[in-house]
Amino acid sequence: MRKLTREDVLQKIQQGETGFARQDLSGLALTRLELSRLNLRQADLTLADLTSSQLLKSNLDGAGLRGATLVLANLRGATLRGAILCGVEGVMANLSLTLLMGVDATAVVLDGASCAGAILTEACLVKASLVAVDFSGADLTRADLRGARLISAVFKGAKLCHADLTLADCTGADLTDADLTDAVVTAETLAQARSLAGTTMPDGKPFAANEE
Repeated sequence: MRKLTREDVLQKIQQGETGFARQDLSGLALTRLELSRLNLRQADLTLADLTSSQLLKSNLDGAGLRGATLVLANLRGATLRGAILCGVEGVMANLSLTLLMGVDATAVVLDGASCAGAILTEACLVKASLVAVDFSGADLTRADLRGARLISAVFKGAKLCHADLTLADCTGADLTDADLTDAVVTAETLAQARSLAGTTMPDGKPFAANEE
């Protein structure tokens, strides 16, 4: 299949086309574009630059975004089930209410991004940089967060059941009302958190202030 150019993409969108499934869009400069509600299922977006683009409610299930740039991109409500996000640069991106089940986001950089209400079940976030990310109300059940930088991240009301936080840096993290039932995490790591108020601990019991 012929690789599309930026001009091809723009022309198709202007013509009302929304289907880009399995298309080769690798390495394209797709900055500041309106790409909402497109079908990008299994599209190849390796090293593509989507800085400040709008991808609201777009379908990116199974898409390859290895090394892509999503800085300030708006993916609110998009679906990225099983997508490859390894090495993605997504500082300040909006990923709220996105479906990210089973994504491979190894070494992703999402500092300052919003993942509020996102579904990240069984997501691989090994060695991810998630500084000050808002995970309020997000579902990270069975997520792999080994070695992740969770400095000042917000997990208010988030589900972290069975999540693996081995060697994660939780300095200043807000775990208010989070559910850590059966999570793999040490007391030392939890002691780094700014707040554990209302947190359900790995043993299924509520956090008690005298545990500090």
